[in-house]
Amino acid sequence: MGTVSYDMVGVKGRMERGLYDHEELERAVKFMKRFKIAFGKGPRPYSDDELLRECCKMALIVRDLMVGNPILADAKAGKAQGFKADVEFAQGANALAAGTQGQRQWTDLYPNYDLAESVLGSSFDWNGSRAPYIVATENDSKNGIGMLIASLLSGAPQLFADIRTNWTPASIKAATGTDVAKLIPGGIIDKRNSGAGALDYAVDVFSLVKGGNRLPVQDVMAAIADDTRLQRRLMEAAVQGTVYMAAVLEYFRGDGLSSHFRTPGGIPMTAYRYNAIGETLTCSVVEGQTVQLPRKVADHINEVTDRSWPETYWAPRGMTSFEYMSRIGPNHDANSFGLIGADLITVNAMLRIPVDLHNVPCEDIFRPTLWDRFGGDDFRACAALGPLYT
Repeated sequence: MGTVSYDMVGVKGRMERGLYDHEELERAVKFMKRFKIAFGKGPRPYSDDELLRECCKMALIVRDLMVGNPILADAKAGKAQGFKADVEFAQGANALAAGTQGQRQWTDLYPNYDLAESVLGSSFDWNGSRAPYIVATENDSKNGIGMLIASLLSGAPQLFADIRTNWTPASIKAATGTDVAKLIPGGIIDKRNSGAGALDYAVDVFSLVKGGNRLPVQDVMAAIADDTRLQRRLMEAAVQGTVYMAAVLEYFRGDGLSSHFRTPGGIPMTAYRYNAIGETLTCSVVEGQTVQLPRKVADHINEVTDRSWPETYWAPRGMTSFEYMSRIGPNHDANSFGLIGADLITVNAMLRIPVDLHNVPCEDIFRPTLWDRFGGDDFRACAALGPLYT
């Protein structure tokens, strides 16, 4: 696979030159107004309408850079909408995954990409239901790789997350006076990305499908993909469950609209992370489920962290939240609906990428029988065979 680096001044150039589909922009703005939007109070860099339009423009342009847009090569459309049609600009990178340089260099001056990332990463937008785009926050390419693979395996949108905080029953009781030891004996991870999260994670997608809690995620997503009624229910539930909130200017001086939702509890969810150690790529895979905390507890965590960012509380299976946080690697992970750990382990074996951490039962794991000749040692087998990726 190849990569394309694009100076983000080009994004600003497209915005100022009007190099996007203006008719689609109007649809996007109208659609986004279906959400509850808390634009913030006091002096802000943009008016409410300007901010929403700028954020929608950025979403259109990021998508166009990924996959292209034939409208931009249409001279008739360009004349009507006020831009100069250009075949070169109409061509995208044919990108399977992408990311933007999110903080400081861009966001000190311009709105953040929270709206763009949250909508593009979802299974729907102003054009209706569609496959999610893979867009990684802060240009985290390792998470982008994982999100691409997990999306293909599950058929589901992926949740980019900061491993924000490890909360134990003891720390929650000390902070709130509430005893949650029976609910989360091993603690939970607050998976709260800095403003962007696929909007599907405001919804328990398994509950949309009859018997969905007994089905693998692939069957649930296939059922939704085949039923426009379920697609509408998913979209409406996500819209109702999400509030776009003005960016905290302490972090994002150029403003922005962060996506805030609280993921329902009881959803099976697999966390994963790719890491590079020198020239070696490794993968961590941990299954678990989301947790619905008592309202008082969740509200407290929300207030002491950042109330404008998306909330997902998650407990790993068979390990404490502290153990997960200390072993997973950097401060980012990515997450998929469903328990897809065994599938991820098999794909990594096919690619000769060793798995350095997992909690998947041995009887569920399939690797080639050649692994037995290495005593089942993933690192030795992958090193001897060599990578099947470049």
